[in-house]
Amino acid sequence: MLNLKSPKTFIELDHLFDERGIVRDCPDDVEKFLQHNNYYRFNAYFHHFLNKNDQFVAGTKLSTLLNIYENDRWLRKLFLLILEPLELQLRCQLAYWLAHYYGSETLYIPGAFPNDSYRVNVLQTFEEQICYVNAQYDPVKEHHYTYYGGHFPIWVIVEYLSFGEISKMFINVQRNVQDSVSSSFNSQPTRVVTQWMHALSTLRNACAHYGYLYRREFPVSAMIPKGSLIQDFRTKRIFSFIYAIKYLAPTENWTEYKNILLHRLMSAPDFTPIDYGFPPAWNIFIES
Repeated sequence: MLNLKSPKTFIELDHLFDERGIVRDCPDDVEKFLQHNNYYRFNAYFHHFLNKNDQFVAGTKLSTLLNIYENDRWLRKLFLLILEPLELQLRCQLAYWLAHYYGSETLYIPGAFPNDSYRVNVLQTFEEQICYVNAQYDPVKEHHYTYYGGHFPIWVIVEYLSFGEISKMFINVQRNVQDSVSSSFNSQPTRVVTQWMHALSTLRNACAHYGYLYRREFPVSAMIPKGSLIQDFRTKRIFSFIYAIKYLAPTENWTEYKNILLHRLMSAPDFTPIDYGFPPAWNIFIES
């Protein structure tokens, strides 16, 4: 077993770029940059430019690395903006149809889930989360403990669960609920919407925790239905999520998002679509 590497100072980390042959073509202060951005985090971007000898490929510019890093930061912010209304809509629709089909105490009685052990697990997860909430500072908890014996209606419970937990609930509910919820997303097929929402929850988590997107292969990506005109691309990269968002979002929202994205892609230096899994003729798909 190897010993862990010794830590380096910010100055030493800065010098590593010179030792590896970076072309310093911009006035940016790398040492200052590394005081605000973990070197190991930045490595997720620049290691693609290193050869087998751990040296930068000849001609690799510092400005290129910084541009890629900034483009990634910008893209994370855009995705969080895009995903918020989709997540909130899923919470709303799921709670609405669960309540109307199975009652406000959906999680306290069997019926809404083919596998009832899943219902029990979700209820346990919720109760574990709510027990850590101080009722003094949460009027919702205080109200339901005071007047309803600690029972919460499904439309309250969904607001305490994460996007990932909500997406898994959507996968596990009865088909009638899935169909009703899916119809609110531009009447897309249920099988597709359930998978897309689960995939988008992984993207949301990556963005919320400032994970890198550049050339990233996601373990869960949005499925591309058979017969789609867009097939020739790296499905585990970002473009698959953009594909799903186009068909899930309201038309007016998608129009706004795509215009913002297209402007950035066309104007920002070193923002290369192929690095995010975009296929040939991607712009025709996005603009159609």
